[in-house]
Amino acid sequence: MSPKLAPFKLERFFAQHEFKAPYLLCCSDCEPLSMSQLLNMADVDSRERWANMKLGYTESQGALREAIAGLYERIRADQLVVCVPEEGVYLTMKALLQPGDMVITTYPCYQSLYEIANSIGCQVTHWQPMYVAQPSVEQPSQDTATQQQQPWQQRVLGRLAFDIQDALHLIQPGTKLVVANFPHNPTGATLNLEDWEALMNRCREVQAWLFSDEMYRYMALPPRRPLPCAADCYER
Repeated sequence: MSPKLAPFKLERFFAQHEFKAPYLLCCSDCEPLSMSQLLNMADVDSRERWANMKLGYTESQGALREAIAGLYERIRADQLVVCVPEEGVYLTMKALLQPGDMVITTYPCYQSLYEIANSIGCQVTHWQPMYVAQPSVEQPSQDTATQQQQPWQQRVLGRLAFDIQDALHLIQPGTKLVVANFPHNPTGATLNLEDWEALMNRCREVQAWLFSDEMYRYMALPPRRPLPCAADCYER
């Protein structure tokens, strides 16, 4: 019998409060579109498909998988499995991992990305971000009276960042799985291309599987460009 999974605290929190609170400040998704807004953005072919869709068993013609495959450079439609994210996480972890396997994961993260490995009996190590300080000086107001009330203030700004050297140190020979999530939820931190390639090269050196959670891939803020998909760059 498989060990019991620990309670999924985030989802239980949402189950209790998500549809009762008047304002939500803790969501990790974008504000959803209404169906009418979505259809207004669709082309003629998509609107016709929607209008003629039936609620029943339908013949699968692969149009959805073809469209998804278009987001990748080296992935064919017949190589894709379409499922809800949580299902994909669970099935992948159960298929790849055995008790005692070494797993490295970006942290904090969506609970299932590490909790399923914990429940299997893996050795889970967290790759955590570090705080990078960026000193900044607030300029005084041109108004003299305001200057007297609000003199120059020195304050420290900063951001959270994942140090690739930490990951290279954590990923040792024998590591079975590396779980990466960039852009990262909840910090928004991401890697530059050089560090992303270094992470994949280290996984390749130790023959580790790389599970890349790319839920927020297209939300990288300019001037950054989205990182290449792991499936296009790494064979495991």
